[in-house]
Amino acid sequence: MNMFKIILPFGFMLAFTVAAQIPEGSKVYGDPSDGRYLLTYTPEGVVPSNSQTAFQKGTDECYYRSQSATGSLVIPLQLPDDHRIQGVRYEYIDQIVNSSEYVEMKLNTFDHFGVLVNEVIIQSSGYTGLDDQFVQVSPPIDVRNALYSYHIELTDSGNFPVTSDLQHCSVTLSMSSIPAP
Repeated sequence: MNMFKIILPFGFMLAFTVAAQIPEGSKVYGDPSDGRYLLTYTPEGVVPSNSQTAFQKGTDECYYRSQSATGSLVIPLQLPDDHRIQGVRYEYIDQIVNSSEYVEMKLNTFDHFGVLVNEVIIQSSGYTGLDDQFVQVSPPIDVRNALYSYHIELTDSGNFPVTSDLQHCSVTLSMSSIPAP
């Protein structure tokens, strides 16, 4: 198997593994060797949701709020139809002792009537430096582009002055292909 990474516009990174082709009739969906892949998104190049908020590059590919006005980074997702989101990993830097100060990632779906649903919410866990958390999505989220849109929102608690001690690094979706209904 070969691992490939593709850097897309707006700092999105697509990582996938290529394995030998398996005839359609013998595929077993959900098997890690067949149909599972990762999509990784970084905040690089993403525009803040609020014109009074600015984000600045910090450590490696991580970003932090660089103005006192609170706001968020919203990453619109283009996901393949009829696939499933099975898990979410959020990587961040949190070097602040106070637990009321944190960075947060939300994976949201919204229908075309504007109803927003927070599917997964992960907050940084405190004074740990570079860290990550993984949440298994149960039941998995079936991607249905005709019914829903998807995005990642990166924000912070806003309870502190501007500091590089809280940074957003990346969000990785653990995906699987599923048979068409």
